Amino acid sequence: MYKKLKFIIAGVAIVAGLASAVSCQDLSKDVADLGNRVSTLENTVKDLQSKISAGAVITNVASSAEGVTVTLSDGKTFKITNGAKGDKGDKGDTGATGATGATGAAGTPGTVITIGENGNWFIDGVDTGLKAAGKDGKDGKDGQDGKDGKDGLNGQDGKDVKTA
Repeated sequence: MYKKLKFIIAGVAIVAGLASAVSCQDLSKDVADLGNRVSTLENTVKDLQSKISAGAVITNVASSAEGVTVTLSDGKTFKITNGAKGDKGDKGDTGATGATGATGAAGTPGTVITIGENGNWFIDGVDTGLKAAGKDGKDGKDGQDGKDGKDGLNGQDGKDVKTA
């Protein structure tokens, strides 16, 4: 039992070591690639600086999908290319909530509409000259009398009441 446990622990250690080595190799490759790109860029900048120091001036800078092309007065051009798009980074921590801002100035009151003692509409205390209630209209003409209806049916005779 002890030998089996020892063998399993050794196997796990080997697998972990290999995984670590692979991940370190990937990281080493990335670091080396970045180092090469920085060296290339540094050499381009040195060459550009030496031309400018010798009297050349930048006459044009043109952007393109690949990067930027710098043209000097002596006709020499330098291309600075964009690097490959990197992976999206992890989301950062949420920042602290900022302080509450100062209270703004008080707003102006809205329009106030009322009916004055004279019966007119008032807007913000100013008489509009318009009556809030309309005047009664003239009475209309009398209509025509309707036609007489048919006579109703005769009712049933009632019972006689005996008196004592």
